[in-house]
Amino acid sequence: STLVTSYSFSISDFSFFFSMIIVKLDLSSIFNLVFGRANVYFVSRNPKDDKTISYEELENRNIDILVNATPVGMYPNVDASPVEKNIAKKAKYVLDLIFNPKITKILEYANSKMNGMYMLVGQAIKAEEIWQEKEYNKSIEELVKRIEMMV
Repeated sequence: STLVTSYSFSISDFSFFFSMIIVKLDLSSIFNLVFGRANVYFVSRNPKDDKTISYEELENRNIDILVNATPVGMYPNVDASPVEKNIAKKAKYVLDLIFNPKITKILEYANSKMNGMYMLVGQAIKAEEIWQEKEYNKSIEELVKRIEMMV
C-alpha cells in the first residue's frame, strides 16, 4: 500500500510532507511512505477493505509513523484521543494534524510535539504562492514561532 494515491497536486499533500521534514522525521521513513515501501494502513472504527484496519488491530502492529487526521482531541474535547496511550507510546513518531490545543492527548501520550501548526502554515504559504504567483520569502519555522508568541 502507499499513502500517495494520485499524481494530482494538492496543497495539503505538499504541506503534510513538508511539515514531516520540518519536524525532523527520519528521511528514510518519509521516503518509504512517499514511494510505497512502507506498510500504510488507514484506521477506521468500521474497516471496509483490506487497506483499512480497526483501532483494535493497532495493538498487533509495529508503528513507525502514526498520524491523527481526525478531529478527535481538538478543542473543546481536549481530553479525547483517537488511540489509547499504549498505542501512541509504541509509535516511533506521532503527528497530530490538530493545532488547537498545541499538545493534544495523543501527543502527550507519545511525548511528541509534532502538531498541525506547520501543516496549516505550509498550506497558507503554498496557497499564497499559487494565487499570487510569487514565492513567499519567510520560513515556515519563523512564521510558526511568531504565531505561537501571539497565542
